[in-house]
Amino acid sequence: NNGLQMPRIGFGTNTLGGDVCIRSVANAISAGYRLIDTAHVYGN
Repeated sequence: NNGLQMPRIGFGTNTLGGDVCIRSVANAISAGYRLIDTAHVYGN
């Protein structure tokens, strides 16, 4: 543990794809989200 804190609420991208994913992540960042959950296995 390095003492840094992670946000308690994140934005998940599991079911999103393409332009919807791009716009949604941009909107989440604009709204103040700092934890964006992504993974290669999601395919987005």
